[in-house]
Amino acid sequence: MIFHKELREALAVIDRMLDALQKGIPTRGTAGVELRRVIGNFQAHEIELVEKFTIGTELFACFEQARLAGATLDTLKGVRLAMMAEQPVFDFGKCAKLTGMVFSFVEQCTLISKMTFVSRFDVEAMITRMNDVIESLKLEVAELLDGMDYQAMTMLAATLIHHLAATERRLPQIVGYVMPTIRTSLSLANYLYGDGARSDELIMENKIIHPAFFTRNIRALSR
Repeated sequence: MIFHKELREALAVIDRMLDALQKGIPTRGTAGVELRRVIGNFQAHEIELVEKFTIGTELFACFEQARLAGATLDTLKGVRLAMMAEQPVFDFGKCAKLTGMVFSFVEQCTLISKMTFVSRFDVEAMITRMNDVIESLKLEVAELLDGMDYQAMTMLAATLIHHLAATERRLPQIVGYVMPTIRTSLSLANYLYGDGARSDELIMENKIIHPAFFTRNIRALSR
């Protein structure tokens, strides 16, 4: 049985969760309108969803729609950090906090699974980023999740890292070069690859602001 104070605390946590979920997501367009509709409908029937034991399913639908509407890894990170800052007293509130953290991680995994990486450097950076997320999640949820749920979360985490590692192996290696003179991106692309069309690739890999002014120390793909 959930008492009034416990219910009020949990729903307040969920409302702040949904506020964080909507930050930075475009409100225009079909997907944005649908997100506002889904969240609005959820908030209008929260108590009824609790009574029917379907609040978790409907909350996840909000996260799914947020992803479709343009939620990014940073958007979902914001949700996780907002939930980590929560300090609920009652079990239902703690469950709500945990749910927001896990759902945000699930959606991050879905986003990453659909990403296209062009270099090992980018994949390595993503592995480092997500390993930090995974470790912080483990510390937060270990005491609250039961055995099977915790195992499911760690399995998802392992699957994500395996996917990224497999992606990294299929990509060309990054090689460092020290050029004798400063070159433009077009000149470098022709020199390294024999293909000027790959100049944008060099700009992205080296985070160059202006294509006419590369540094002498550059990073390039091995093929």
